[in-house]
Order: sequence, then C-alpha cells, then structure tokens
Amino acid sequence: MTSTTVNMEWEGICIETKFDPDSYNCEKTEFEISHLAIKVIKPAKSPLPITGTGYRSQFLKKEQVAEYGSVEAYVIAWLNYKAKSKEWQQHLKDRKQLSLF
Repeated sequence: MTSTTVNMEWEGICIETKFDPDSYNCEKTEFEISHLAIKVIKPAKSPLPITGTGYRSQFLKKEQVAEYGSVEAYVIAWLNYKAKSKEWQQHLKDRKQLSLF
C-alpha cells in the first residue's frame, strides 16, 4: 500500500495528514510499523491537543489506524480524546483570556 495524504478540518483548523502504512516493516517484528505525520496548514503552526507546534510525527501499528476505518477517522478520534485533557482545556481558556504579556 502506498502513502496517502489527506487534508481535513478539526475545530476550524486545516490539517494535512500523511500516512505511510508500510513505513518500517521488518521480518523480525511481529507487527507492521506505520508512520503518520500531522501538520497544521491554517492557521500556520497552530497548536493542537496532540502538539504545541502544529506538527506531529508518530510511529504506530498499522492495525491502530485500520480499527477506525480511515486515517481521518483515527486522527479525529485522537484529537477529540486529547482535547478533553486538562492541559488543552487550560489552553482554550487562556486563548480566550486577553493578556498584556
């Protein structure tokens, strides 16, 4: 299977995902290792619940994405899960609060 690039939107943030399901396959491992790259396109370098820089590179088992049916569904589920964290909720609160510093 070849790598795929999907553009999507989450909470008003445009995101590009690149998924290579056969990134690092080795006969010595019992599972296939895939690579997922997530990059914020607009607004550029906006933080996400999974990255403060707007970019995330993740190695994972191919089956993890397959369980969700698509790369987009996997990423949305991941973002939604992490968006419930105290850190992300504080980020949203701070973003709404004006700061002089």
